[in-house]
Amino acid sequence: MKMKKILFCVLAAALTVGAAIPSRAQKFCERVRLSIDRPDGRYAAGEKIDVYVESDTEADLSVQVYLNGIVQKKKGVAQKHIPAGKSLLYSASYDAPTAQVVRVLNPENRKEFADIGAIVDAEGFRPGFAFPADMRAFWDKEIKAMRKLKMKASLTPVEIPADKVKKAENLECFAFEINCVGDVPARGYLARPKNAEKKSLPIVVYLHGAGVNKAGNRSSIVLAANYAKRGGGAIVVDLNAHGMLGDQPQSYYDDLNANALKDYSRREPVDHKSYYFRTMFLRAQRTLDYLCTLPEWDGERVLVMGSSQGGAQTAALAGMDPRVKVAVLTVPAMMDMGGKLAGRLSGWPKLLEVYKESETAPEILPYYDGANFLQMTDARLFMEAGLSDFTCAPAAVFAGYNVAKSADKVIYTNPYRPHSGYANFSRERQAEWKKSIDDVRNRFINDYLK
Repeated sequence: MKMKKILFCVLAAALTVGAAIPSRAQKFCERVRLSIDRPDGRYAAGEKIDVYVESDTEADLSVQVYLNGIVQKKKGVAQKHIPAGKSLLYSASYDAPTAQVVRVLNPENRKEFADIGAIVDAEGFRPGFAFPADMRAFWDKEIKAMRKLKMKASLTPVEIPADKVKKAENLECFAFEINCVGDVPARGYLARPKNAEKKSLPIVVYLHGAGVNKAGNRSSIVLAANYAKRGGGAIVVDLNAHGMLGDQPQSYYDDLNANALKDYSRREPVDHKSYYFRTMFLRAQRTLDYLCTLPEWDGERVLVMGSSQGGAQTAALAGMDPRVKVAVLTVPAMMDMGGKLAGRLSGWPKLLEVYKESETAPEILPYYDGANFLQMTDARLFMEAGLSDFTCAPAAVFAGYNVAKSADKVIYTNPYRPHSGYANFSRERQAEWKKSIDDVRNRFINDYLK
């Protein structure tokens, strides 16, 4: 990659802020503020990216520069003492597709930092893996084998907490279990309006991010019920990624995390049968098969959505099943899993980086790559890439978006958006992100469900 006109005004040394540092209650990224001139952080090839820093006190700055997710240890580093106020920190231009992140670290606590991302020629990224010629045939065969297993579904009524769901009395909710291949059933919660007429409701499938024993890894009655009220009402499933039981003691999830599901995402792919995500994706397919048998489904609308690993499942289900009409993928994982082959950071879980000498990983992973699933669907796509995301790198997300088959697709970006955890995402920037992306996404979903 050729870099032009690079002005270095930064360094990887200790950051020393003046004595008048505000209290810890104020985030470091609110005390040392980074900015660029594009709210969406997108630039054309050859355009200069000027990164400015603003501080209430003078400071000696320590900065890391990342290109396409990879830290630049020998380039992009210098030292400068900055005055109080706003000044130029870093400037560069690129003549090829490039994702750039500039990070300023807090010397007192290196877990505190300020990030700002930008992306150049975003339309130019392409996946590292080629699309397998038998991709469709492979998944059709897997689905056909699964469907030979006679479906057995059970619904157990559960109470909707009225203090967390308004007008809960108008809804009904069930813990569901559907048998599937791999000896782990599909499980979660299903919510819908009571007494809905036949062929009156759309389907919504909500899919979960990575992890096992955190609260967000469990299916939620409240989430399913609140989504069931959106638009004109919907049949909503909050599908657990691992087929875990809901509403269990914490020890149940901790045991799974420490044993049966330990490091599930980082296991080496040695064959399709044992690769963990095969059955995860098939449980999503099994769930949609069941939902499409319900008489309340309008026979047309199916919206699938998820963030991170949930975005990976969303891409997979959209690619596997043409009944999916809308797919909402928020900072999706498993997108461009072969990014390393193109000199970039691969999409989570970055297995080519983990298993550098593996002969099987490059053979197995293309069949699970979200970028390849997106080449198999005509569904409308609403996608988001965080330009300060190191888990699901923006270059990887754009690589998938750019090859997506859909004629109706949109992708949103924000320079400050990390993957998860907002300790280094200032409140002001969060408000901007919510207004320009999150609220837009919610309106998009509501409009479709009307």
